[in-house]
Amino acid sequence: MGRRPAVVISTADYLRTVRDLAVVVPVTTTDRGWPHHVRLRGDELALEQVCFAMTEQPRTVSLARIGKDSGAVDDRTLAVIRRWISDFVVTES
Repeated sequence: MGRRPAVVISTADYLRTVRDLAVVVPVTTTDRGWPHHVRLRGDELALEQVCFAMTEQPRTVSLARIGKDSGAVDDRTLAVIRRWISDFVVTES
């Protein structure tokens, strides 16, 4: 099974409740120009290339599959990622 960088988007409450899983969005270096591919930004990021979160592809993965930490996106970037995911999965009543 291959490995791909990802941004963990699980809330702290989720991670406390569901102890062995995390919700992530995969990361790509390909800029497709899609508005929902969010460029990763943050002072704590240690990335060698410009990367984008693919918000149309959230996944639940085992914490055992999460490898090396490459830092953290800033709060604004995480908020934009979560907003896109919410737009994709939450329907209006």
